[in-house]
Amino acid sequence: MKRIILFAVALGTFASCATLKTGEYSFRVVTTQDAFGRWFDSTFVKPSARASLLAVENVVEPMRGSENVVLVDAGNMGGNGNAAFYYENVAKKSILPEITDYLGYDALLPEKSYFKNNGVRFVAAPLDEARAYAKKHKAHVVIAEVDGNRFDKDKTELDGIDILIAHNDGRTYSKVIGNTLVIDAGRGVRKAGSANVILDFKGRKLVGKKVEGGLVSVDSDVTSRAREHFNDAYAAVTSFSHSVVGHLDVDLDVKEAFNGQSDYINFYQSLALGYPGVDLCFSSFLALDGKIAKGDIVYNDIIKTLYPFDNRITVLSLSGEEVRMFLEASYDLQIQFQTGAGKPSPANFEFGGGINYTVDVNKPYGERVVISSFADGRPFSLDKRYNVAMTSYRALGAGWLLDKAGLKTTADIKARVVEEGPYFKTLLYEYLKANPNLTRERISDPKVVGEWKYIR
Repeated sequence: MKRIILFAVALGTFASCATLKTGEYSFRVVTTQDAFGRWFDSTFVKPSARASLLAVENVVEPMRGSENVVLVDAGNMGGNGNAAFYYENVAKKSILPEITDYLGYDALLPEKSYFKNNGVRFVAAPLDEARAYAKKHKAHVVIAEVDGNRFDKDKTELDGIDILIAHNDGRTYSKVIGNTLVIDAGRGVRKAGSANVILDFKGRKLVGKKVEGGLVSVDSDVTSRAREHFNDAYAAVTSFSHSVVGHLDVDLDVKEAFNGQSDYINFYQSLALGYPGVDLCFSSFLALDGKIAKGDIVYNDIIKTLYPFDNRITVLSLSGEEVRMFLEASYDLQIQFQTGAGKPSPANFEFGGGINYTVDVNKPYGERVVISSFADGRPFSLDKRYNVAMTSYRALGAGWLLDKAGLKTTADIKARVVEEGPYFKTLLYEYLKANPNLTRERISDPKVVGEWKYIR
């Protein structure tokens, strides 16, 4: 923000303390959203450049020479990616304030903000607070944000809102509804919103307002000035990305998981079962072919091979019978795949961890899975509720396995969520920090992951 003010004062025309006069005032409002950790143009995994928060400079800087620019972010700047992970989990000091200051943001939603530009009063706030906040500050321009998953253009009241930033839904669009410009620039800062706001004042009274705009693309490459400014950050994240974080003593072969219990699945189950409060878990394939070779593990190996997806650990409360029926549904798909009776996706082949059980392929669906006990010998009851860990992907109902277990609707599933935890990548990193040497004895300990087998 400091850079904008200094620049404005230097021009002698944009000072925030300016007195309103009769005439027309024009502003360019640039909006960003849902960066989800894409701060730099490098993934630090692949050599190609990508859209990023820092590249927003390419959008706003050309405007600042001739326009009054307002820059607003709708939220979700933090998240995944090597840079975000390094600063949030290793350096333990966020670099986001330095990035937002460098870019010159006026408002960072969902935190409410009131500011002036050339004497004109702006507010930015969540939609349900925006009108009251605007009234308090007698705002001339009102910018609001809303979760796009909850925004209904036919039912959401928009009177008094000039620009509404809908986000968090992955969609990309812009439209005018009544007198409100609605902008949804999607995820990953591939696009930004760009609105032209024209205000007509008679003395200090606002007598006319026009808002129009749409979406603009964000270039992949950041400026040389930005790269130089954040040179130390680029170097630190690059060094961390290639640092050794553990050692794997056994090959993890994906194909072994198609035939029975395997080190490959056991590895992910031991990870999930180490999360506090978890009784058992479900784990699936993260790849359909290939081998993770034994040897040193650098951080980028986590991103590329060990856990290439952005899943979080999610804990649901399920009865023993629901656990059993979940596994019945999963193994029914696996048996179809093995016998050629169908072509189900192996992405939906889930395996139980932390329990001992058998799968009798000779019996009909619904009678194949028998769970004898927990891995540590404790009795397992079909009537009791247990905390079951799974991926956030599966906890959304993907693959219909929870449906087959009896949780028929999204509401049914949400009612069972005990905890939405961290990314599995974070769990894996912490797992390796605690004991960096991954041996077969550690990842396939039957007293932890349990034992299961087919009866043929």
